[in-house]
Amino acid sequence: MKSILKKDILYSQLKEKIRNAEYKPGEKLPNELDFSRELGVAKITLRSALSRLEEEGLIIRERAKGTIINPDIKRKRILVIIPARLDVESPYHVILPGIEEKARDLNIELEKCQNAFFCELENKSRKEFISSGKFLGIIFPEGTILGHEESFLAVKSIGLPTVMPHANYKDYITTGFACIYPDERKAFADALKYLAEKGHVSVATVFNKTLTENYSRSYSLNEYLETLKKTGLTGAKELVSYCAYNREDVKKAVHGFLKLGTIPTAILCGSDFYALHVYEVLKELNIEIPKQMAVMGYANYPGGRFFTPSLSTVDLSMKKAGETAVELLDKSSQWWGDEKSPPFITVEHEIIARESTNTIRTEKIFLNQKIKGAL
Repeated sequence: MKSILKKDILYSQLKEKIRNAEYKPGEKLPNELDFSRELGVAKITLRSALSRLEEEGLIIRERAKGTIINPDIKRKRILVIIPARLDVESPYHVILPGIEEKARDLNIELEKCQNAFFCELENKSRKEFISSGKFLGIIFPEGTILGHEESFLAVKSIGLPTVMPHANYKDYITTGFACIYPDERKAFADALKYLAEKGHVSVATVFNKTLTENYSRSYSLNEYLETLKKTGLTGAKELVSYCAYNREDVKKAVHGFLKLGTIPTAILCGSDFYALHVYEVLKELNIEIPKQMAVMGYANYPGGRFFTPSLSTVDLSMKKAGETAVELLDKSSQWWGDEKSPPFITVEHEIIARESTNTIRTEKIFLNQKIKGAL
């Protein structure tokens, strides 16, 4: 096991040096005996690493010439369109590290271009820019495309393999791009199931307000109410609020929930950022989380584990989506072209159970006099 680890480490180190041009294209490496001594490894370990580098086309090994760095190494490139909106809750912030890590691993160079700049270029200039870089393709981290957006039309006009790492099924149909999709309906339904298993019956939901008022996380309002009922929870529209991402909207929603005849015992939020505001409001009212009110977020943005108490959430594997986007473009010849269909990939999600839901409700109806007294 130790030798396997050594050869893997050596392979990664040599690959990194080739990638960073510490070993330059055309440069001859020392013979295996001298090179293994220089590196402080056994010859068998070195040979294993060199074999992998040869398979990837990074080195050439010939008896007469020895081992040289491939003089024709050309780093593959991917264009990443930076979204027009980069609010703190943008999934791009979580997707990008996955893109960057996988690109480093596959020796792929990333070229990042602001959405606005890319759109402002004339079509001819865009195509010249793309052809000069010899890009494998484009990562387009937008979502909910209607088909008339300037950014979408600009990317579409290029005619390169394109991957959307945070898309939905409608995006797949509208764009014709390869799409990576977190199954939001199932992810949200699994969050409801988790809360039901914790003994909750009445669960309130704070959704993010979208362009379509009663449509969020792939649910229409009626579909969501039906999902609540199927999960064994109260399916009342009074328990669902669509809020803009600001403290006052969320405060109004929470106060509304607490004035209902039967007060909910848990609040499920459309994102971890909404959960942050819910925490603030409950703290003002001296309502204890999770003893008096459980709170659950969604999307597992960095930072939720540092809430007090730490926030339960649903991990949508957005970093993994970024990695997958790069892998798809690296193998785009397998799915791009006439009579081929771009892939539609669903990434797995996971319930992250933390302190904010770490309580079991044992009563069918929450005795809420204490909370009402706080209002």
